[in-house]
Amino acid sequence: MEFIPLVAIRKKAAPFGWPGGFIPNEGVNGRLVSPKGRHKKVFMNAQRIRVKSSAGMYPVYVGEKILPQGLQSHLPAKVPVAMLVDEGIAALPLTLAIFSWLEKRASRVIRVRVPAGERSKSVEEYGRVVRQLAGAGLTRDGWIVAVGGGVTGDLAG
Repeated sequence: MEFIPLVAIRKKAAPFGWPGGFIPNEGVNGRLVSPKGRHKKVFMNAQRIRVKSSAGMYPVYVGEKILPQGLQSHLPAKVPVAMLVDEGIAALPLTLAIFSWLEKRASRVIRVRVPAGERSKSVEEYGRVVRQLAGAGLTRDGWIVAVGGGVTGDLAG
């Protein structure tokens, strides 16, 4: 499995120094957990930024309308999907659109809300998420789509 970080953006002036004049769209980021090597030539309209971390290098794709493009190109049709979503952005139009798109493509969608904030990066919250996923019957063939910031991405991983 690998993480494919996606940043939904819209074009605007670049007062904050975002590459290409882009800024995050409504603050919603997506992180797709997928089998290794599935993101070959997917993001033709996206800018690829290589990020170096203690775990190694990984790509982050920045561009317009890349969340649906990225999801469609990676997510096989009719598989079960868990959508981990930060409570703080659960009602945003982009989050609801991602959920709606997943409902049309996946065999079923398990929606898991995660409390916002660093306190959710805990063994207790991880245990709650795992129990909810297991209780809903998500197996190793299922996929996880994390929508939010670092908390949802960390818990999804």
